Amino acid sequence: ALQKRGWRVALIERGMLRGRDQEWNISRKELEVFLELDLLTESELEQAIATVYNPARISFFEGPDFWIRDVLNIGVDPVFLLDTLKSKFLAAGGQLYEKTAFEGAAIHPDGVFVEAASGLKTRLLIDAMGNFSPIVQQARQEEKPEGVCLVVGSCAKGFPKNETGDLIVSFT
Repeated sequence: ALQKRGWRVALIERGMLRGRDQEWNISRKELEVFLELDLLTESELEQAIATVYNPARISFFEGPDFWIRDVLNIGVDPVFLLDTLKSKFLAAGGQLYEKTAFEGAAIHPDGVFVEAASGLKTRLLIDAMGNFSPIVQQARQEEKPEGVCLVVGSCAKGFPKNETGDLIVSFT
């Protein structure tokens, strides 16, 4: 989105930029941001959707089940989604550094120097490396994060069609 709006954008990826063969879950409203930012067409958005279910269950050990609608109930095909967005990013002039590990960043008064295989100087650094980001680890001062990581969806095949799903369920 930044590249399409005239910013010069470089993306550093330790491996190859591609999705894995496991659906990512999202809500329809969150997914529609791709349309609002003009990153996907309606047909591309529909093609990215692999599964839809409603409602989803929330349940904690020996407690009642709660059923909610329209929360993380869409499974997206990350291989298609990232391939599509990657090709549009490159076509818009974005720079992609695959197989390039982030090594660190040095903050200067006029920008940030990104230490990687091909050093980059930038005015804005967006950290999208997640929990194992060296930047996040430094900010946490080596303390482990507190929280829950939701993993919704499955790679399982061969089950009959099911209209419901589990959002977060604990049975121990």
